[in-house]
Parts: sequence; C-alpha cells; structure tokens
Amino acid sequence: MFQSRSPGLAVAWTAALLLSALYIISYLDRLIFSLLMDPIKAELGASDTQMGLLVGTSFAVFYVLFALPMARHADRGNRRWLIFLGALIWNGMTAASAFASSYGMLVVFRIGVALGEAALVPAAMSIIGDLFTRERRTMPLAIFVGAGSIGAASAMILGAASIQLVSSPWVTGLPVVGGMATWRLTLLFVAVPGLLLTLLFALLVREPVRQSDQGSGQTDLASVTAHVRANLKSYLMLYWTAGLNGMIALALLTWYPAMLSRKFGMPPSEAGYLFGVICLAVIPVAALAGPALLARINRRGRNDGYVWVALLCLALLLPFLIASLLAPSAILSLAFAAPAYALLLCLSNLSVVIMPLMPPGAMRGQISALYMFVVNLIALGAGPLVVALFSDQIFPGSDGLGKSLIAIACVAAPLAAAGLLLARRHFAETMRSAALVEIESVDHRSA
Repeated sequence: MFQSRSPGLAVAWTAALLLSALYIISYLDRLIFSLLMDPIKAELGASDTQMGLLVGTSFAVFYVLFALPMARHADRGNRRWLIFLGALIWNGMTAASAFASSYGMLVVFRIGVALGEAALVPAAMSIIGDLFTRERRTMPLAIFVGAGSIGAASAMILGAASIQLVSSPWVTGLPVVGGMATWRLTLLFVAVPGLLLTLLFALLVREPVRQSDQGSGQTDLASVTAHVRANLKSYLMLYWTAGLNGMIALALLTWYPAMLSRKFGMPPSEAGYLFGVICLAVIPVAALAGPALLARINRRGRNDGYVWVALLCLALLLPFLIASLLAPSAILSLAFAAPAYALLLCLSNLSVVIMPLMPPGAMRGQISALYMFVVNLIALGAGPLVVALFSDQIFPGSDGLGKSLIAIACVAAPLAAAGLLLARRHFAETMRSAALVEIESVDHRSA
C-alpha cells in the first residue's frame, strides 16, 4: 500500500505508471470508434457527419464542460477518489455502448464516457506534480502524456483483432454475447480490462500530500483568473498551437483507417493492424525526442525552447502528411504516415509536458483543465467533424477523406506557426518567471 506522506521515488513512479495505464484505457475507449465507423453506420443508418458528431463534437463539448468543475475538485479535494469514480463511469459507459439500440442512445453513452474521462487528466497532473520535484517531473509527465498515444494506437490494433476474433467459432458459440455484432463485442472487450485496472488503482494508490505552495489559499477562481490574464499571450499561444495540432492529429486518427479502406479497398482489420503498428512504432521516438531537444535548448539558458521545437515539427509535418494522403498505393501512404504521425505526436506530447510548468502548483489542476477545455474543443470538437462535413459535401468519392484531411492540415499548421512566432517573447518570460517562483518556494521550505 502507498503511504500518504513522503512517498519514495519507487512509490511515486508506481503511481505515475498506474495513472499512465488508465490514460491508455481512456484513449482506447475514446478512439475505438475510428475502426468501427462503417459497421456502426450500416446498423444504425448514420452518415459520415453524424459519426463525426458522435466521435468528436458530442464527446468534446461535454468533456470540456465537465473538466472545469472536476479540476476545481482536483485542486481542493481527494484526487484519488475523483480518478477512481471517473474511471468506473467511463468504462461502464463504454460497456453500455455495446447495447445501444439507436444512434441517439449511443450519443448519450458517449456523453457518459466524456463525464468519466474529464476527471483523469487534471487530477493525474496534480498528483504527479506532488510526487516529483520540478527537476524530476518532466519525464513522468512525458510518459503520462505518451500513454494517451499508446491508447490511440492500441485502439487500432484491438479493434482490428476484435473484428477477426468475433468470427471465431468459440466466440460465436458463447451465450449472450455470441450473437452480438462485431462493433458491439469490441466495445465490451475494451471495457473489461479498464474496469479491472480501475480496481487495481483503488487498491494500490493513496492520496499524496500536497506541496506547501498548494496550501497558500491561491486556488480561488479570482487568483487563477489573475494569473492567466497576466500571462494571457503565453497561454493563448500554447492553447492555440496545441489545439490546431490536435485538430490535425484527431482528424487523422479518426478517419485515416476509413480512408485506407475506401481508397485502396483495404479490409478494416488490415487497416487497423497496419496503422496501429505504425503508431506504436513511432511513440517512443515522438515521446522522448521533444523533451530531449527541449532540454538541450534550455541548457543554453533559453526559455523559448518549446517554440522552436514546435516550429520544427510543423515545418516538417505538411510534406509528409500530404505525401501520405496523395500516395498512389496503401504501402506508400503508410510509409509517409509514420513520420507525419510522429511529428504530430511529438508536438502534442511536448505541449502537455510544458503546460504544468507554467502555473504555480496551487493552480496546476485548474490550469490543466483549462488547457484540456480549449484544446479538446478545437481538436476533438472540430477535427473529426470538419473532415466528415468536407467528405459529405465538398469532396465526395473514394478519395474524399484524403482531400479533406489535406485541407485541414494546410490551414491549421500555418496558423499554429504564426501563433508561435507572435507570442515567443511573452512565452519565454512566463517560463522564466515560473522557474524563479518555484526556486524561491523550494529555498523557503528548506530554510
């Protein structure tokens, strides 16, 4: 069992890894629909636009609405219980989705998933921030953020495996579930390990002691608002860049497997396996390269390293992504998709790692929720839906999804780069001030 006071490094890392495992499951539950688009459409009579609303907008809107009150509790209440209850809800709603009898019912269950998942990130960021010192915090945060990417890739592979598994004689012969449709059984398979991991989390993790700077009374909404206003350009730059990058990434994760099936006639299971393996293969590089390059820049005394790494990712992204979506064969498309996804993932991970280093510790949960509010509203709320609208209304045909993805990327990437350049100096000053405040706080506690 964990002790609630003075956790050692082993205890801290165990907690961080369990939180990362839950984050994998949350992304798995969130993105599993990307491989189940066509069978759900066929059974429930939905269009691409309706599926975009289901996967993206309906989830995102309620996720961000629930995230802010959850973050308020994370900064004041018991974060362990918040995560436990949230995980029970989202895994339970994923299982319930397998029994949805209509499109509307499926939307309601997706809202339930959003409610549960909204608790995880702000509470987990706050816990990790209390378990590690500033010098050791970057790597566990990078691993936690990278865990979401593993969940995204796992959704592809598990969905592909489920499509094959449910046709096996021993599955079709099972009572109750044997006659269920492929997509329904897939959702049940996803929910079971999530529920087991939730119970393990409750048994092993204890609420850590909050750092002394979090007891200073600076968690009220007025203090948070004043801090954000004082650093408004820096936060706007971060949220703008991460949101637009996330829009491209979520659009790609949601619709790229369907594009492979429609354009090249690739079976959904094969598309899921191949894209999922590619996503998994680039995760280690994408998760570690950004923080490593950032640390190298920071050692030179600069505070704007994030800006330059982000600009490099955006500059390299478009050529690879366009080549992937215009490739004449599936193999070439996947070959170019690998570096494109790695660059998107690198920038996404780096943005989340940087975000908790900007505010005082007392506001970390609420600032994390504000980050998730804005970024998810832009990325998940708009990305999948805009691609679906373009595919239905502007680019019909087997190659319509590819053209729609190119259109989004060619608009979003330059806009993100412009935001980085405009606010570079303000961001550097915010990072410098945050580091000085934490150093002073550590010196005060030591004295």
